Amino acid sequence: MKYLILPNNCNPTELSSWKKTNEVDLGGFFYDHIKSKEGNLIGIRYYIEDGFKPKEHPVFNYFITDPRFHFDAINGYIDIFFKCIREEDSFTIDVVQDFGGDHVLKNHKEYGIMVEI
Repeated sequence: MKYLILPNNCNPTELSSWKKTNEVDLGGFFYDHIKSKEGNLIGIRYYIEDGFKPKEHPVFNYFITDPRFHFDAINGYIDIFFKCIREEDSFTIDVVQDFGGDHVLKNHKEYGIMVEI
């Protein structure tokens, strides 16, 4: 399954203009699955390097104020939800240590993320 995470100001009717790019890397190691209480996949917990600064990252700086993203540089991860959800008691972390499947997308000067699970 492919999950697209695009900036909030993106026009969803222009999805065909988003293409994979190798010019930028997300800079993480692996990810675990975030699941709803019902067991549905609703996002990923993406593990990042020490010293990661989202405001300085060419992709993640597009998502600094996006409610689908929770940056926790102290503990070394980013929770990325496929839709807006952020209640602590409404999800669990399924430890799968999935490597790969994350891609950077580009549309003109904007960046997005695609996760293939």
